[in-house]
Amino acid sequence: MRALRLVLLVPILLFSPFVGVAQNGKSAVTPATESAVTEAVADEIYDWGCQKYTEFVGKDIGQERRQLRVYVNPTIENGRGAVIYKFMPIGEVYRLYFLLKNGSVYLDDDPWLGFGPERPAYQTVYMDDDKLCQFKHDWLKTTVAIEFNPSAARLRLANQRQRYRWGKAYRMQDRKCSVNGG
Repeated sequence: MRALRLVLLVPILLFSPFVGVAQNGKSAVTPATESAVTEAVADEIYDWGCQKYTEFVGKDIGQERRQLRVYVNPTIENGRGAVIYKFMPIGEVYRLYFLLKNGSVYLDDDPWLGFGPERPAYQTVYMDDDKLCQFKHDWLKTTVAIEFNPSAARLRLANQRQRYRWGKAYRMQDRKCSVNGG
C-alpha cells in the first residue's frame, strides 16, 4: 500500500507548479533571485558612481540613505526576467536580467549606451502607461537601500561583482556617473 501511494504521489510532485519545477521554461522568482536582482541594481549604481543622484527619489531612510522601490516580474522564463527601478539621473528604467550559474544576476544592456526607446533596456517614459501601471501592480515589490557615501569596502564588493557579471567594472576614480542619454 505504501509503494502504491508513493507511485501515485511522485508524478504529482514532479509536475506540480507549487514545488518550483519549471514548466515550459518558466519558473517563479525565488526570494534568493529577488535579492540577487536588488543586489545587481545597487552594485550597478555604485559601480557607475550614481548613488548621489538618488537624493530626491525614493524614501529617506536617514544618514544620507535612500530606499528605492524595485519591481520584479514574478516569472522567469528560460533564465531571464525583468525589473523596473530608478537609475538616476536617467530616470526609471525597464531592464531584462539573466540568472548566472552562481545565483547572481546580470542586468542586460549597457548604461553607457543610454536607455533610449530603441534599446532592449529603456526608460519607462517610453512604455504604455497602462502597461507600466499593470506591471507595478502585478509584479513583486521590493526595495534597495542606496547610501550617498558608501564605504570603500562596499564599493570594492560592488566592483568585484560587476567584474564577474561584465568581465570588467566601469567605476574609475575620475568617473562621476558618466552615462549617456540622461
